[in-house]
Amino acid sequence: MLDLFVSGRLPLSRFEWVLVTSWTYLFLAIMAQRQFVVRAKDAKSLPSGKSWTLFVHNLLLSLASLVMFLGLVRTSCRRSNIEGMDWLVCEPLNSNSSDSIIFWSYLYYLSKYYELGDTILAFVCRGKGPRHFYMHVYHHFYVLYMSYFYVASRQSLATVGMLFNTFVHIFMYYYYARAALQLETSWKNWVTRLQIIQFLFSFLLASIAVFIRPSWSLFSNECAGAYPLAANCLFNFTLLLLFFNVLKSSKKMKK
Repeated sequence: MLDLFVSGRLPLSRFEWVLVTSWTYLFLAIMAQRQFVVRAKDAKSLPSGKSWTLFVHNLLLSLASLVMFLGLVRTSCRRSNIEGMDWLVCEPLNSNSSDSIIFWSYLYYLSKYYELGDTILAFVCRGKGPRHFYMHVYHHFYVLYMSYFYVASRQSLATVGMLFNTFVHIFMYYYYARAALQLETSWKNWVTRLQIIQFLFSFLLASIAVFIRPSWSLFSNECAGAYPLAANCLFNFTLLLLFFNVLKSSKKMKK
């Protein structure tokens, strides 16, 4: 299956799709934000109330995250029983990743295209951009590249990253689905906390794998996808700072 992806024979498997989609998304999102900022000043013109479209969109993403999480857990356990657990941190350059891992990595990559609908539907259904707009767009823009290289480079730590992300997204998108129907959720603050824990753990583990442990280091030429992994370290660090800022701002608003 990896050969099919690298050769561009699977849907959206050519890198050109990532480039065109990400930059088109960035352009349209910024243009929409500028257009809708003017409308947002007139609160009466903004849609209000429940949105069944947003509910269905977010519920589908929550269920898809659950399916991917369970699939990755099952596949990871089977491979670890045979090979041990080192591959979770360092995918050997000369090994052949199982088709099951590639399959779930590919589905994860495809799901990131559907997640772009978060931004589109926020404008269409609410008449304004998502909260924390620029962080939201920055995240969606970069994640297309990250998930592409999860598959194309068989990136080390990719499975760990996907497990964390899909687990968090089960609850995050379920919360968004409830919010679309204006249902109160007592644990909503844990959504941001879970995301911070995810990025903190991912950053620390990736930093150890890339820069500290010699046999897993960026310069050892033993682990697959080391350079994309290094880029993800920086990305996770920036997201960590941004989410800390969001948490800090929300605490100030409560006071």
